[in-house]
Amino acid sequence: MTWIGIVPGIPLIIAGLIIAKKQCPWAQAAGEVVTAGAYKALQWRPKDEATSRLILLPADEAAKVTAGTFIVFYYDTCHPAHWSMYPPRQQNPLLVLGWILTGAGVLCAVVGLALTTISS
Repeated sequence: MTWIGIVPGIPLIIAGLIIAKKQCPWAQAAGEVVTAGAYKALQWRPKDEATSRLILLPADEAAKVTAGTFIVFYYDTCHPAHWSMYPPRQQNPLLVLGWILTGAGVLCAVVGLALTTISS
């Protein structure tokens, strides 16, 4: 059971760390709600850009706000088109699975050594 946990666990940890290193951070920004025809949009400007951007709001969010109000939201700094009204959660299932498998493998190794020591 030790090898079943450790052998796939360590490469998964390495892959998870590489993916975590390559993820871009999310930044917080404020944008003004404007009307664009029959739709409501969010007009905002990223930190590093001089021009403003316009994002259409989803229907459920548009129903809650009025034109002219400012909304705080979060966006991916590498891909500003990826945004959310709520703080993002950085999830990395490969890293979690790698730690679980490696921990189970190490635990099995310790229990196996203890059982062989006791039975001798």
